[in-house]
Amino acid sequence: MSANISLDRLWPDRRDGYTLVALLLRLLRERAGVTQAQLAAKAALSQGTISNVGRMPQHVDQPAYIPSRESILKILTWGLGASIETCTAVLVLFDGDELTADEMRRYQLVGDPEGQSFDHFLHLLDMLSGGVHRQKEAAQIHYTDTPALRDLFERQLLELESNPGQRLAVGVLPSELTLPVPECAPRRTKLVEPGNHLALERRKRFRENLLTYGQRSIHCAGCVRQYLDPDPRDNKIVGGFPWAFRKAHLASWRDLLVNNDKYQVALTDERFAWEFALTVNDVVFEFGMHLGHGPGEVPSAEDLGAFRFVSVDPRTILAFVLIFERQWQRLVKAGSAYKQDIITEIDRVLSKHK
Repeated sequence: MSANISLDRLWPDRRDGYTLVALLLRLLRERAGVTQAQLAAKAALSQGTISNVGRMPQHVDQPAYIPSRESILKILTWGLGASIETCTAVLVLFDGDELTADEMRRYQLVGDPEGQSFDHFLHLLDMLSGGVHRQKEAAQIHYTDTPALRDLFERQLLELESNPGQRLAVGVLPSELTLPVPECAPRRTKLVEPGNHLALERRKRFRENLLTYGQRSIHCAGCVRQYLDPDPRDNKIVGGFPWAFRKAHLASWRDLLVNNDKYQVALTDERFAWEFALTVNDVVFEFGMHLGHGPGEVPSAEDLGAFRFVSVDPRTILAFVLIFERQWQRLVKAGSAYKQDIITEIDRVLSKHK
């Protein structure tokens, strides 16, 4: 991937694009302080068209119910008075195409949007996200909670894996979802007991969605290096799992990377402020990390924070998308290790330690 980041390539599935467009237009309308009826009048559209914008993710396979590009432009310009940067970001998410010279002339948009859609997208997220909000209905789960609460949280995670759409993940190591499906070992965090059927179901759902929608994930380079080492210097960071277990996990992870074009990975030596996974459709799963390690250093198990929550607040969703995309942008520009480098290293290690 080149340093000139392509927004439509990062979100290639129409469902994700429609979901983000619906969410962004909703928040832009709320920011402007207008109702759907008022927006429809200003944009010279029916209120039904405005309502259909919010239902685009549900109608992804029913083109007759998807508003036209022209309608989206009228909402942005006549209805909301959006800037050329906002129009560019939303349109690329909508159908992959930037503003044309004719559209700029007809809607009196001034500027040069070419090749900047990703930067415009980050600016739009920054403008609309309100930081991380923990909703009252969010589940706060701790390591010491009861089995019933752990089961509740696992069900919430299963809901996340069941959501259609691309998954974004930031984690020290590849998640337990990449373990071989027939196996069910306890998590490094001890939140899932051996044999938990919900963990197995999550892995199956993850694989189904991975093939269709994909995942972009960011992991700690130092931690991954230790996970690849049969004799790591800090056994805590690899969860105390023996090499035989990790070898099977690495083989499974490698197969998922090789067989899923939409599964992208980057490694970073930067400090993790958050560890989380999300889809833009409904749910954010997040768990806190308080890592005091510097670049290139490996955090210990004691560095992990204890709280857990699931949020459906749209501004929280955008806030986490923004956190992820900014990190992804830095890694792309720095030319950090990517998928093929990781596959090559796994192959080298597994070949050496059969």
